[in-house]
Amino acid sequence: MVSYRRRKAKEDRIWVMVKRIVLLVLLFFFLRLVVLLVVPDPLKPTMDTSIVVSLIGTVDRYLHPVHKSRPGSSRGTDVWEGSLAQKVRDELVLTRLSEMALSEQLKPPLPSVSLFPPGKLDEYEQMRILERSRFYRELEEIVRKGEQEGIFSDVPGPKTSDVKGGTIPLPEDIETERIIASLREAAKEEGEEQKSTEAATVGIRGPAANRKVNYTPHPLEEKVSVEGDSLLKFWILPDGTVGKVILLVKGDAQATEVVINHLKKYRFNPLPADVPQVEMWGTIPVKSVLK
Repeated sequence: MVSYRRRKAKEDRIWVMVKRIVLLVLLFFFLRLVVLLVVPDPLKPTMDTSIVVSLIGTVDRYLHPVHKSRPGSSRGTDVWEGSLAQKVRDELVLTRLSEMALSEQLKPPLPSVSLFPPGKLDEYEQMRILERSRFYRELEEIVRKGEQEGIFSDVPGPKTSDVKGGTIPLPEDIETERIIASLREAAKEEGEEQKSTEAATVGIRGPAANRKVNYTPHPLEEKVSVEGDSLLKFWILPDGTVGKVILLVKGDAQATEVVINHLKKYRFNPLPADVPQVEMWGTIPVKSVLK
């Protein structure tokens, strides 16, 4: 009986010790969880919230225009108020943050808007994606309506600078440069077309009639003794020079020889590199008059 009580007391002491150990382990994990939630991790870099605050403040300054009191206008609501302005602001802030290459841990809790696909994109591709986004189109539509109503006339344009100290061109400046470049290109093409002459305008027939004449020799000065008509067939080489010339309809021999030599002085546009380099034939009538 005494040995049973001793064994029972020993088992009770062991059980109490086990429960104390379990309680201590649970208390340790609870305290560790509280420390993780309350005390910041010294190894984790702190997020510079001033970047986000400055971005949102900058965007808000240009999203909210200066109200202009117009006679007879009782509308007091702002065209930028509402969910659309919030979407535009979030879109611009996200775009700026993505350009700054912030890590996922440093990003602020903004709406999950996936503007750019995963992967590294250059500046040109990012600009193309931004221009095709629906937020960009909505922003353009709102700005266009605002300009028509005159509510942006008193709003100064944004003036920003890049890290190198130079100014970032505004969208209207970029569009102006594009228009000027297109006009210069059109003027250059028009000048080249004026310098070239269609082969068909000088009486050439056949496949060679589609080639442009780059160089036309001076008119013939030789005097022809008799009157007659001839028809010549010639081949234009890929480099634009005239190759073989044969006589189809015989006329005055002296006039034909002079015209053949004159025809070989013509120069046509060379064939582009992406087309088959073949010879093109053509025919040209020759009329000699007694002088």
